[in-house]
Amino acid sequence: MLLKNRLKEIIRKSNLCRKIAEIYDLFPYRMIHYGQNAEDIIAGSLFPASYTGFYVDIGAHHPVKFSNTYLLYQAGWQGINIDPLPGSMTLFNKMRPKDVNLEICVSDDDADVEYYIFSEPAYNTISKKRAEHVISRSYSQLIETKAIKTESLKAIFSRHIPKGQSIDLMTIDVETMELQVLKTNDWERYIPRVIVIESLASFEKDIFSIIHDPAISYLIEQDYRIIGKAINAVYLQHGK
Repeated sequence: MLLKNRLKEIIRKSNLCRKIAEIYDLFPYRMIHYGQNAEDIIAGSLFPASYTGFYVDIGAHHPVKFSNTYLLYQAGWQGINIDPLPGSMTLFNKMRPKDVNLEICVSDDDADVEYYIFSEPAYNTISKKRAEHVISRSYSQLIETKAIKTESLKAIFSRHIPKGQSIDLMTIDVETMELQVLKTNDWERYIPRVIVIESLASFEKDIFSIIHDPAISYLIEQDYRIIGKAINAVYLQHGK
């Protein structure tokens, strides 16, 4: 009790704590997000406030940093996180124990692929063109490359999605390899209600540039309609 009272006294007299309290009072309606462009807030707003759904996060990167699904996880959602970076799922298993966390590379290429690993893991990719672009622009330093095996979404889902479980949200951020990932899904069996997909091809300010992204065109062929765009994130909802 003595320690507790002492801590209360320290907090009461602390200028830093007082400033934090003042800031909190000034911004009582602030919204916390973890996605780079608040993708998690936007995606969550497409479902009822009390809804707890199922997501698939492809190119999940980190359980919290830049995560499009951590905010939903905190709200009671669960799902599957997929990222090929060796060792990445150790932290996911610690911080997202209710999720299925898979260290897998998703691609339509049956052979082993070259995986480019950067000092900023958000730039990791199996696209040689994208890797060269990152290096030429000095976005991040290339650490190493590794040959890794790939697997299809169809195979992953058949093993890890329970029978009768629908996918409410699928988010994809795989550094220009989105189309190759999408082509590995069984679109008759697994139909996410909402898809959030990175579109570097439509990074221009012109909203109509979205149509130049082959991954977006592919999703439209699967009966998805575009419902929003924020910076390089495109939001689509299934038409059914």
